[in-house]
Amino acid sequence: MGDKLIVEVDGAFSVTQGTVACADILRRHNNELVEGFLHKLDHKDHLTAELWGCLVGLKRAWDLGEREIILLSDSTEAVQLIAGGDSSLHTEGEVIQELQNMIEWNRKLELQVVSREDTRMADSLAKFALNGAMGLQVLSSIAVQTIIASPSLV
Repeated sequence: MGDKLIVEVDGAFSVTQGTVACADILRRHNNELVEGFLHKLDHKDHLTAELWGCLVGLKRAWDLGEREIILLSDSTEAVQLIAGGDSSLHTEGEVIQELQNMIEWNRKLELQVVSREDTRMADSLAKFALNGAMGLQVLSSIAVQTIIASPSLV
């Protein structure tokens, strides 16, 4: 993986609250945390949360000046849509199209479908976001570590 930035994405859905959220962890290949984010969305499906997590994660990586990026998601459907699926039939077609454009602009971007275990930190943040305020919150590496270490998430 070398010097590539790893963007670990996950979405979460609460049946009882009827809400979705996504979160990302941006880290180096040696697991050094760079930053993270939480994003509670006004949508109702897990795939939408996963797609938004991918989009915001890639934009955060670009904002940090990164161009060699590995995007990790446990959603095969999201990765297939991003990699070239038909966005015109999906309710989040504009998000998918923007992700596809980012891949076209940045040939050093690698998409990987991984196991849920490989996105466990992002999963913890996404679940935490379900109970938070609506919208996007960018987190420092220290804030990410604090939230993940929280007894309520263990």
